[in-house]
Amino acid sequence: MGGVIRPDIAGIVWRMWRMAGVRPWHVVLPMVMAILISLAEGGSFAFLIPLSDGVAAGSFAFLDDSERFRWVTALVPSAIMLPERRDIALAVVLLCLLLVGRLIKVALELLRTWWVTSRDQRLLTRVGRETFRRLTGFGSLYFQRRPLGHIDTELTWAASPIQVLSQLESIVMHLVRLSVKLTLVLAISVHLFLSLVVSLVVLAGLIHLVSRRAAALAEHSARVHKTIRRETLDALGSISMFKALREERSAEELYAERLGEVEEVRAGVRRVGLLRAGVVETTVLLGAVIGEGLILMLVPGSPAGHLTRFCAFFLVAQQCLPDIQELSAYLLILVDQVPRLEALGRFFDDDGKFVVPSGHRPFTGLEERLEVRGLRFGYEPGVPVLRGLDATVPARRVTALVGPSGCGKTTFAELLIRLYDCEPGMILMDGTDIRDFDVQSLRARVHLAGHDPWILNRSLRENLSFGLDPQPDDARLWAALRDVELAVYFSGLPGGLDTVLGDDGVALSEGQRQRVALARVLLRDLDLLIMDEATSALDSALEERVWAAVLQRLAGRTILVISHRLSTVRMADHVLVMGSGGIVEVGSWEDLTSAGGHFAALFAAQLEAGVQAPGR
Repeated sequence: MGGVIRPDIAGIVWRMWRMAGVRPWHVVLPMVMAILISLAEGGSFAFLIPLSDGVAAGSFAFLDDSERFRWVTALVPSAIMLPERRDIALAVVLLCLLLVGRLIKVALELLRTWWVTSRDQRLLTRVGRETFRRLTGFGSLYFQRRPLGHIDTELTWAASPIQVLSQLESIVMHLVRLSVKLTLVLAISVHLFLSLVVSLVVLAGLIHLVSRRAAALAEHSARVHKTIRRETLDALGSISMFKALREERSAEELYAERLGEVEEVRAGVRRVGLLRAGVVETTVLLGAVIGEGLILMLVPGSPAGHLTRFCAFFLVAQQCLPDIQELSAYLLILVDQVPRLEALGRFFDDDGKFVVPSGHRPFTGLEERLEVRGLRFGYEPGVPVLRGLDATVPARRVTALVGPSGCGKTTFAELLIRLYDCEPGMILMDGTDIRDFDVQSLRARVHLAGHDPWILNRSLRENLSFGLDPQPDDARLWAALRDVELAVYFSGLPGGLDTVLGDDGVALSEGQRQRVALARVLLRDLDLLIMDEATSALDSALEERVWAAVLQRLAGRTILVISHRLSTVRMADHVLVMGSGGIVEVGSWEDLTSAGGHFAALFAAQLEAGVQAPGR
């Protein structure tokens, strides 16, 4: 790889730069400042040439005839300076000019660093926001097939293209600075310049070898960081299971093993960095010493003059070393970014993202019926879950959907709220294909309340009002909590509505989590509510009371109830019975229980298990 950015990597970098809003002046301004910094630094070091020549000659009289430095003599008027003091004064002026150049260089560097830091922060915010926005647009299948730790890691890698921008600018800056210093070396001594160039050629070959090792380490590092992030999040998300099965020690050992892998990679990176620094300094300094030795032996002239020039050269060469080391370091950093940029390229590729396309027609409500025609769907190719489902759900009534586990009830519900895409013409609302509706307007009027509700690690108030605009007042929030019989519980807590519910509602029981989700439903203006085992954790008496409150609040709305507990189905006006990916029976409770078919068999099995149905 050798630190060379491949065309596909360049493409994703350009794409991310455009997304972040990078403008030409964002790049040009720091480049111009880098050139000014290099000129200021080079200008200051340029005064080493007359200083070294004056020291070697024992006089600065040559400045009077110098084309490049004659102007310095004007700073020391001979009319006010004794002749025997003039050389000292000229030496002091040259030193002061060198110092002024360095101070200007430091001031420009501070200004450039401040501006680049502010710019990068703005760009990182933009690219992070756009990356997260794209992530939220991916289909549910993408999240089911990708470990959360991998997604989280790749999301943090969105900063890589902006880091590449800063690194490229730093490379250009150090190249300009190195070029200026090499020009000074050439002015000091052609022979020493040639020896330094030979050293740099040898150095380029050695750094190429080091970069190959760095590239392998970068790819391994990317894999290790993804793995440890995935396994850490998996362990933290399942900590109760680890405790219940007494497997805390195995989790600790696995984490320690992964930390060892991370440290091994870091040690490898450190070793490569140390090797790079050693190679740079040794190669450049050996080349300089060997070059000077050859000059002293082969080139006629005063040894003192050569040594004086060599001292000036050595000082400039020493100043070249940080630039050479920084250049090689930034090249290695770019190599380290390649696997991350490749992952970003796949992230921004539409392949495998299962994006649910949005239509343009606003969804204004369900007036007559929801129709399903030959609905087919599978999470994996060739493994169908729904095999030609046909059904009709009348509007403004309560319809129950029942059937054995795994027959596709939840899948059907998730297709209705467009978590997954379906083929055209398979789901119709009042005769309009569901794919024609704008996804956001559809989800604003259609809601799925499941048995494992979404609870945010935020306050109760934020959980209840999440996604609502305008935000409901406290009176509405407490009214919804009273309907689900949670008002007494939360009013007795010190935080009240501001009680933090913990990660995924860990501070609540399963039944409380479900009732918080139902209270959230009651605060919404819905046309279609899908209740997928939404009260499965409640006892029968509490479930009946909560259901009564829900039906009263949502009277005249379309409700689709999915439940294994057939006692919940007694409140439905219409029952759909699923089996093997399709509808096998349709009718009312009374008709189906007396027909002796699939529904009657399910009901008899639950009666035998001791699950009694409450009165309607």
